[in-house]
Amino acid sequence: MKSIVPILVKIWRRINPVAQLRADVEALKRECKLAVPVSSDVILTRFEDFILSLPAKDHGMVASYVFGDNIELGFRLLFQQMLREGMAVIDVGAHIGIYTLLASSRVGPNGRVFSFEPTPATYELLRENVGRTAYRHWVTLHQNAVSDKAGRLSFAISKDSSRNNSLFFDDKAERQEIVEVETVVLDQTIPEGQQIDLVKIDAEGAEPAVIRGMVRILERNPDIVLFMEYAPEHIQRAGESAEALLRQLAGMGFRFYVIRDFEGACDEIGMEDLLRKPSANLLVSRHACPGHRS
Repeated sequence: MKSIVPILVKIWRRINPVAQLRADVEALKRECKLAVPVSSDVILTRFEDFILSLPAKDHGMVASYVFGDNIELGFRLLFQQMLREGMAVIDVGAHIGIYTLLASSRVGPNGRVFSFEPTPATYELLRENVGRTAYRHWVTLHQNAVSDKAGRLSFAISKDSSRNNSLFFDDKAERQEIVEVETVVLDQTIPEGQQIDLVKIDAEGAEPAVIRGMVRILERNPDIVLFMEYAPEHIQRAGESAEALLRQLAGMGFRFYVIRDFEGACDEIGMEDLLRKPSANLLVSRHACPGHRS
C-alpha cells in the first residue's frame, strides 16, 4: 500500500502557496551557486554548507566548484562516511581546506583536526575558510610541508594550478615560482599521547617521506586509516620508490583499497597489481574497508 504522506504534502502545498514557495526556493538553492569576486585573487562560492574562498586565477578549480561539486567525489564520499564524532584527523596537503572542513564539521568539539598546508597564498585561503566556521575551535592549522625531517626546503609553486605545488620540481612545468617553506615531522608535531584515527595525504610525491615521519603514529594507532593519493610518477620525481612505500606499509599490516571515482566504495588490490597502476586514490587500512565491494 502506498504511503498517503506524499499525497497529503501535495494537497497542503496547493492550499498553502507559501509552503510551495519555500520548497521551490530550497530546491533552487540546492541547484544554483554564485561566484562572488571579492578581490582580484579571491572568489567566494558555496560548497555543501560552507562558504569557500577560491583562488581566482585557478580557473579550473573555480569552474569545478562553481559549476559542480564532483571533484574526487568517490574519495570525498568515503572520507565522509568514515568520520565519527570525537575522531582525531590529520590533513596533509590541506590546500584550501575541503577535507579539513568536512572533518571538523563531523568530529565535533571532542575531536581534533590537524591541518598542514605550505603554500603561502593557499594557506591564507585555508585560514579564511576554516576561520569563518564554528568548527575552527577544534582545528589546528600549520603553514608547513610535511616530511621526515624538520627544516627549510625549496618549494615549487605552479602559476597555472594551485593543486600542483610540490617539494619536488617538475622539469616539464614551465610556469613555476620557487619559494622556501618550513617542513615538519608528524611524529614530532602531533602530541605523543594524541590518538589519531584518520589521515588524508596529498603531498605530490612526498608521501614516502610523510610515512617515514609518522611511524610512531602508525604503530600506536592500530585502527588508523589513511586516505592517500598514489602517483608513482610523482614519487619517482621525488627520488623515491613507490614499491618501497607500499612494502613499508604492507610490512606494518596495512591492506590497500582503490577508491572508486564516483561512489563511496572501494576494491581491495594486491601490491603487485597496484605497482602496475599509473595512479589511484587509495584507502590504506589494517581492516576491511567499509565501502569494500567484492
